[in-house]
Amino acid sequence: MGSNRLVHLMFFAGGMVVAYILGQSVDWVWGYFAKPPAFYPEAIGLALAGSGTFVAWKNPAVFSAANEVALELKKVTWPTGQETKWGTIVVIVTVFVAAVLLSIYDLIWSSATGWVYG
Repeated sequence: MGSNRLVHLMFFAGGMVVAYILGQSVDWVWGYFAKPPAFYPEAIGLALAGSGTFVAWKNPAVFSAANEVALELKKVTWPTGQETKWGTIVVIVTVFVAAVLLSIYDLIWSSATGWVYG
C-alpha cells in the first residue's frame, strides 16, 4: 500500500471520527433546548466534518504534511510481540509495587494522624 493511499485512508478515518464527535456534540447542545429530530445531529456532524475534511484534503500544505507523516511512520521500527508482552508485564508489576507502597504509606499515615488527633 503506497503512502498516498495511507494518507487518503487517514483523512477518511479522521473525518469519520470527527463526524461522530460533532454529531454527539450537536445532539448534546441541541438536547439542552429541545429533543432534536432523528438523524439531524448526525447529519449536521457528517456535513460539517465532511466539508472540513474535504477542505483539509484539498489544501496542498495539509496534504503534504500528512504525506510526510506517513513517510516518517514507514521508517519507525515497531516493537516485536515479545517486547510488547514484556513491556506490559513490567508496567503491571511496577503499578502493583507502587500501589502496595502507597497503601503501606497510607496505613502508616492514617495510624499516625489517628494517634495524634484521636
